[in-house]
Amino acid sequence: MAPEAAGAERVSCAIAGAAAFTETCMLERTRTEGAPVLVIRHADGGFRRFAVTDGSVTAIDGAQPAAVTRTATGLDVTVGSDRYRLAASQLGHVQ
Repeated sequence: MAPEAAGAERVSCAIAGAAAFTETCMLERTRTEGAPVLVIRHADGGFRRFAVTDGSVTAIDGAQPAAVTRTATGLDVTVGSDRYRLAASQLGHVQ
């Protein structure tokens, strides 16, 4: 399981092509060069970083872009074979 850093919260994810979403990923909010960034940590130690802009996200690591779909409650984000469900509240304030 991903380590729980101070201030981290669970996020729904389906990693490496998994069919079902689970609550095994952890979300951390941070800033890079003053810009808000979300880091989603996987239970296996892997992670993805996303820039937050205007209520959406963009992958900022690796060569694969994020496919983002707005839902009634937030965003569904896919990068390669990894999928995440981010609540609108998780896109908010980044310290």
